[in-house]
Amino acid sequence: VDASVVAHEYKADQNSVYLANAGVAGSQVEIRHCEPIVRPDWNLIGFAGNAGQRAASFSWKTPEYATAGKVLYGTSASALNGSASHSGNATDHVVTIAGLNPNTVYYFQGVSSDEFGLEKKSGVISLRTQPEWNLVASAGQPSRNSVNISWKTPEYATVGKVSYGSAADALVNQSAETAAATDHTVTLNNLDANSTYFLQVQSRDEYGLEKKSPVLSVTTLNEWAIVGFKGEASLNSVSLSWETPEYATQGTLLYGTSASALSSSLAAGSGNNHQAVVSGLNQNSVYYFQAVGVDNLGLEKKSAVIAVKTTYDWHILNFAGTSAVDSVSVSFSTPDFSTAGQV
Repeated sequence: VDASVVAHEYKADQNSVYLANAGVAGSQVEIRHCEPIVRPDWNLIGFAGNAGQRAASFSWKTPEYATAGKVLYGTSASALNGSASHSGNATDHVVTIAGLNPNTVYYFQGVSSDEFGLEKKSGVISLRTQPEWNLVASAGQPSRNSVNISWKTPEYATVGKVSYGSAADALVNQSAETAAATDHTVTLNNLDANSTYFLQVQSRDEYGLEKKSPVLSVTTLNEWAIVGFKGEASLNSVSLSWETPEYATQGTLLYGTSASALSSSLAAGSGNNHQAVVSGLNQNSVYYFQAVGVDNLGLEKKSAVIAVKTTYDWHILNFAGTSAVDSVSVSFSTPDFSTAGQV
């Protein structure tokens, strides 16, 4: 009884053994020269685990026999001082260990035992719990047909991507995934100008933990054009003006005496309305002008070339008159310039 020999009586006619005052409830009884107790052979196989940030789950099998199961663990392979077990006996074993520290290497060993006291152990494996990290500072910088998105996962290197679309609940497009890093930048190209897009940043660590930013909205910049370019001439100068109503630009005026040789330039200010006065010109001469606008993204646009002729300093000469009984005849000349005249 319980591995100790005790006094007993065997009654052959009944093929029975009688014991008195031996053992306690649950004691193991072995009888020699009778049918032996069968102790099945079994194996512990497939011990494996998966770690989260603060917990780890383990599974293994004892396919030939239902056994009790537990996992020993610790921060050193030679000091597995912690223990967690599942209830009952089973051939498929699952144990979850909680209360672990993030981003820490732990060592684990699976243990199974049968009702005969036979215990078997797996090899020791190590797992690093997942790090605690955050996705921060996601922001979008738009241009006319693209948006640059940047964000950080400062505590841990992650891979990332951006989902985007024309509605916050329809982020149907995705960027290519970035390489693992703590600082991320993605450029979304081929967007429509002056359009609102909704964006969401996603980062994933090497353990599969994924975090997402709130959905952002970004509006791409507007298209613009040079309109209303015109000039007004005087004797020795020309005043020119134009607009870029959709977008503030830096203005420049090009001019010269040939449409193909606008070799002179004059700054025309920044904003939506531009003006420039070109002085020191010759009278009665044709000059050619072109307006240029450059936006803050470096996009340059030019107007068509216009021609403007300066005026001429002319005089009224030889003004004279003769009278009759009921009329007067007058005459005068403008020899320098052809003009309309009246008295």
